[in-house]
Amino acid sequence: MHQNRDSAWRDKNISKRHPENVIRIFDKASVYDWGRRTEMGKCEVCGNEYDKSFEMRMSDRTHVFDSFECAIHALAPSCAHCGCKVIGHGIEATGTFYCCANCARQAGIGDVRDRSAQSAKPE
Repeated sequence: MHQNRDSAWRDKNISKRHPENVIRIFDKASVYDWGRRTEMGKCEVCGNEYDKSFEMRMSDRTHVFDSFECAIHALAPSCAHCGCKVIGHGIEATGTFYCCANCARQAGIGDVRDRSAQSAKPE
């Protein structure tokens, strides 16, 4: 259960009370200081003006979004066979994106598979 995660995040003294449980995200140097943000960005997908919006650069263009959901909607390629958004590795064949090997095969792309035939290397 992650019910206590949010309250722990907001508690600035967590590192003093439970130093053994502190992980990298609690390190002040690694956490974005949302309190210092003064300007509000407007999401290019939904139009929401949000103080925690973020920018993404892709192909020399800067995009502004209020959530990863909107960023995926705008920037992720769609599978040419089933139409879902490809947010993982997916497969690109002949300049076309597919979400998985099955969709690529259904579209007539041969010699694709989701897993390699090789077994894992022993350590």
